[in-house]
Amino acid sequence: MSTVLLAIDETHLASRLTNTLKDAGWAVVCVGNGYEAYRTARSIRPDLIVADYRLAQLGGLELCTKLHNDRVTCDTPVVLLTARGFGTPSTSHLSNVKRVLTKPISPHAMLSLARTLVQNRLIGAGV
Repeated sequence: MSTVLLAIDETHLASRLTNTLKDAGWAVVCVGNGYEAYRTARSIRPDLIVADYRLAQLGGLELCTKLHNDRVTCDTPVVLLTARGFGTPSTSHLSNVKRVLTKPISPHAMLSLARTLVQNRLIGAGV
């Protein structure tokens, strides 16, 4: 069973993604701020992290940078979510950020992307 860490402070979106992922057999851990996300990622080592760009305590881009620079989490793929009209942040210097998506997002599209990213990670690791 694959594990996804959702770092999303919007309860409606977090709930929709959680339900879709759990229904598909994923383990889901939800946190509401960037600091919790970093600490949780280091302890549970999820297969995928989905983070909102605008998080409390530690923003999404700062979270991705910390994850990228940490040997424990540097290879964990991240999907960064942004609000419509907010613009797309530059993430080219962060190899762990695999996609930047603009909300609203379809939970089923996120599930499909999650499957692809985790499968690619396993293939890259020779599993």
